[in-house]
Amino acid sequence: MKINFQHIINESIEDNPKIENMMFRLFNKQFFPIWRDEDNSPYNTGFRYDNVAQVLEHFAEIVALDYDVVLYFFIKWTLEPNSKWNEEVSGNIFSEFEIDELRAWRESHNLYSILKKLDFFNKGFMTGKLNKDGDFEKLNYYDTMSFNDTEGLYPNMVLSVDDWSDFSELFSNRELAEEAFSEDYSDFFSYYDTPMDEIVSDMTGKAMDSVIESIPAYTEKIMIGGQGLEELYEMGMTEEVLGDDGDFLDITPTFINTLRTQIKNNEVDGENVLEFLLGHRELYELQRDIRQAYERTMNDVIESDIRNRGIEEITELFGGKPDWVENTNSGDSARYDLKVPIPTELIDKVIEHYIDYETSFVEEQESYFLDAVVRMLDEEYEKLSLPDLDYYYPDTTKMKEWFEESLDNYLEMST
Repeated sequence: MKINFQHIINESIEDNPKIENMMFRLFNKQFFPIWRDEDNSPYNTGFRYDNVAQVLEHFAEIVALDYDVVLYFFIKWTLEPNSKWNEEVSGNIFSEFEIDELRAWRESHNLYSILKKLDFFNKGFMTGKLNKDGDFEKLNYYDTMSFNDTEGLYPNMVLSVDDWSDFSELFSNRELAEEAFSEDYSDFFSYYDTPMDEIVSDMTGKAMDSVIESIPAYTEKIMIGGQGLEELYEMGMTEEVLGDDGDFLDITPTFINTLRTQIKNNEVDGENVLEFLLGHRELYELQRDIRQAYERTMNDVIESDIRNRGIEEITELFGGKPDWVENTNSGDSARYDLKVPIPTELIDKVIEHYIDYETSFVEEQESYFLDAVVRMLDEEYEKLSLPDLDYYYPDTTKMKEWFEESLDNYLEMST
């Protein structure tokens, strides 16, 4: 925090008992007469001051102190049990004055820090609720702060939502977050037209072996012509394996097993041979299944990465990862809620934002704590972020592993 000379002066004044006694005596003697002073002039009937901030401004002029210093002592005075305030009003200052009466028309944004320093939020105030002994209960601010999506009270509040999609509004790219957290398949990009050589190069050895092993399920022979045979000879295939069926390549068990062995032993380039074979119309359906597996893999990898990044952002915000917890009050059917403890730092930050910028207590404006967090992040330009898909590159290792698994599923459906 930046500290300047004026800040040091204000700090020393607020902690000075002589200044405090002077201000308390002044408030006890003059606050109520000045506050209730009437002005019945023809052009301005009613009270002399429009709000309490103007009254405090008058006191600031009397004692030649900054308004914020006067505001600090005024609130501290209202918390003093033996003050004139408690003799006449006997209650929470905010039962008489709205927050905007105290600071909204000012440029300062430090009302929360004053309340926090004075431990206002832990002070007990009389309520209209009776306890078991028939006496009126005293509750502090934290005792009365609750939301529709929280359980427990400060400092042990827990956020409880239905699923991950409820967190989507926390992100600057809400649509992308909703897509990533959705249980449905997502299509972020189309990879169906990716060149086959790129797709084949992304296959693991096991994936390529599975593809070659599946060829007989799609066709018994391929018309390759004399030129095709020459190309296969050049790739390392032998006449014994290719056979002598003229323009046709018989897809026999011997051909498949030999090709798999040669690729494994690095005797032929598997990528070149597979690309050559897939280029023929007899294996169009196999090429289609490979493309579908590849496109599904790429989109699943992207969705997983974005989802994991989103969960990391949420975990960092709340200081812990939300967990699924069984809802024991859901009746006969099993139901789970996504819950995470809310750190006091985040609660305090939300309260501070609403007091100093929204000029209200947070629970007066929001029924859901998550909505309050969203508004705070949005107005302070700190919403959670996700990868920019315009510059996104999937994890190569994960992509190859998932492509291998996806191929097994698609090829199995074709056999």
